[in-house]
Amino acid sequence: MKDSNELILGDIIKLTRSSEKKFKLGNFKGAIDDKMKANEILKSKSCDEKIIENI
Repeated sequence: MKDSNELILGDIIKLTRSSEKKFKLGNFKGAIDDKMKANEILKSKSCDEKIIENI
């Protein structure tokens, strides 16, 4: 379970960083899409409270 939690956390971090880069470059739609994907992961059943606390 620890490995899957690390993968989920890594995905959220990658999407957040990608969103920030896209926003700075003026790709607002891409930035919003990445944020929405990150939010979907956070709301999914595979994401437990420990992961959310780490974020």
